[in-house]
Amino acid sequence: MGHRILIVEDEVIIAEDIFLNLERLGYSPLNPAISYNRALKAIEQKNFDFALLDINLGGKSRTGIDVAHHLNKTFPKPFVFLTSYSDSDTLELAKKTSPYGFLVKPFKKEDLHSTIEVAMSNYKRFNPPNKSQDPAVILETLSNTEKIILRYIAQGKTTPEIAILLNVSKNTVKNHRHNISQKLEISGTTNSLVTWAMQNYLSK
Repeated sequence: MGHRILIVEDEVIIAEDIFLNLERLGYSPLNPAISYNRALKAIEQKNFDFALLDINLGGKSRTGIDVAHHLNKTFPKPFVFLTSYSDSDTLELAKKTSPYGFLVKPFKKEDLHSTIEVAMSNYKRFNPPNKSQDPAVILETLSNTEKIILRYIAQGKTTPEIAILLNVSKNTVKNHRHNISQKLEISGTTNSLVTWAMQNYLSK
């Protein structure tokens, strides 16, 4: 499964095109957020690795720059701005949010791929994992649903059992387990996540 990517783009046709191209490139795009408020709700879920933010959002009072500020404060992840045009003042405001790049619309699938890969590479290089970080701090990066699933994992529940308890599909639970492992920077077998959960979450 590739990086999970948040798309914030108010033009539905463009958003759908980006979504399809991301799937073709092997990424796992989330359903596009086509407004500022929907973008905030998507960020609250904390289930993505990277974001593509339309800088203008139709020129409304709230823009992709406002989304970027919120992202930096609540769930710091690498992001790239999408733009058709921008005046110098807008670009200066955008630069203050520390984006990992700009993509000028219209762009090709290959440009999208290279921009994301370079941005993710730079993000990992400048933000190395902090292996000594307090588990309590790490857990704050999880959504409420992910915390519930992690607790079940710590109790020894299997994916099918968790799916029944939460009344969701097994694939949904698998996706959550994948997201949890990425956020906790756990690699390896399924047992690696179980071990981490039992050591760090069972008593919480």
